[in-house]
Amino acid sequence: MKDFLNHIRQEKMETQQRRFALIKLKFLLIVGLFGVGNWKFSDPAENYLLLYLVPFIAFAIDLYVHGENFAIRRIGFFVREISDPICIERAWELFVDENRDRFTQIGINVVSGLVFAATLFILQFKENNSLRVDHHIFHYMWIAFNILVLFMFILLSIFGYRSLLKNKTPISVNKNTSCR
Repeated sequence: MKDFLNHIRQEKMETQQRRFALIKLKFLLIVGLFGVGNWKFSDPAENYLLLYLVPFIAFAIDLYVHGENFAIRRIGFFVREISDPICIERAWELFVDENRDRFTQIGINVVSGLVFAATLFILQFKENNSLRVDHHIFHYMWIAFNILVLFMFILLSIFGYRSLLKNKTPISVNKNTSCR
């Protein structure tokens, strides 16, 4: 069991590293698209259309970040449920579960919301935004879709991870210890 728990710990650390890499990628792509979307190429009238992609990329990467967060919590929940023989580890997992970092979850959504708001601000006041002027239905559908996605991410942050607490591990473990 000790080898298995070491393997799970290693998997948890690798998942945390992947989450960090995704967050760095998110910022690099957002900054890059903002830059290219505002850059004056030979025909500057069309560059701004790239700005419509910025929130989609931010939200898409958020999906992966939330997936990695869920994987980390799932590993912690599993270890907590089966690690009765290792009292210190069980106590640690219970402590971590009761003292979660809410700021990271909120931060993920706040950054994407700010990216959407900044993009909307730029596109709303862009003088030659033909998508907003000539094809306004697409522009307003884009706004509605992004608001819906942001709202869904906020709900996921509030309620999504609680499903782990409702489920019990379907594994029988020798509970003849005094850890509880």
